[in-house]
Amino acid sequence: MNGGLVQGAAGHGRSSGRAGGLFIHQAAAIDALLLARRHVVVATPTASGKSLCYNVPVLEALAADRDACALYLFPTKALAQDQLAALRGMLAAAFGPDAAAIVELLVTNPDMLHCSILPFHTQFARLLGNLKYVIVDEAHAYHGAFGCHTALVLRRLRRLCARAHGSEPLFVLTSATVANPGRHASLLLGEGEAAVQVVGEDGSPSGAKALVLWNPPLTADAK
Repeated sequence: MNGGLVQGAAGHGRSSGRAGGLFIHQAAAIDALLLARRHVVVATPTASGKSLCYNVPVLEALAADRDACALYLFPTKALAQDQLAALRGMLAAAFGPDAAAIVELLVTNPDMLHCSILPFHTQFARLLGNLKYVIVDEAHAYHGAFGCHTALVLRRLRRLCARAHGSEPLFVLTSATVANPGRHASLLLGEGEAAVQVVGEDGSPSGAKALVLWNPPLTADAK
């Protein structure tokens, strides 16, 4: 793995300060993607550095193959816009100021994927034919009717990539609050749980905590 890419990405996110600049869960997710070539769901707390788990493999793929592409899916346009500035900064740090001219990285949401990309997939042949990674951020948002819709859209995306464009992208799902990450990811992707690597052990630093339990009296006048 390119150490410069790790440093460039970590410079725009949280890093551990250790050699390599990665937390345990970040290294586990990156290994599963780059070495084991498995789908990954990262279920660690808020502000634990989940974005680095997918940004490093994406940058690695873009650096190794000038035709490589990646697709970032966020549940809302607002979340997508929030991530754009950080992504631009990481790309500039890794590839220089002309990054936009040499990489193909699409940031969108499931509805736009369903309405504007998949029906016209032949117009997105370069993207879909060279798609290496699909990032599904805030995966816990996909539940109920919205979750069912998104699951079918993702399966349609995978089918078009495989049968029409000859690609098999890896999926990375992230969530800070999902209760059963392996099961949730398998339902969204249409894969068995064994096909998805769950990374749930948080390796980011945190301060000391004290746990206090109080057993209140049964009656108001009890001492």
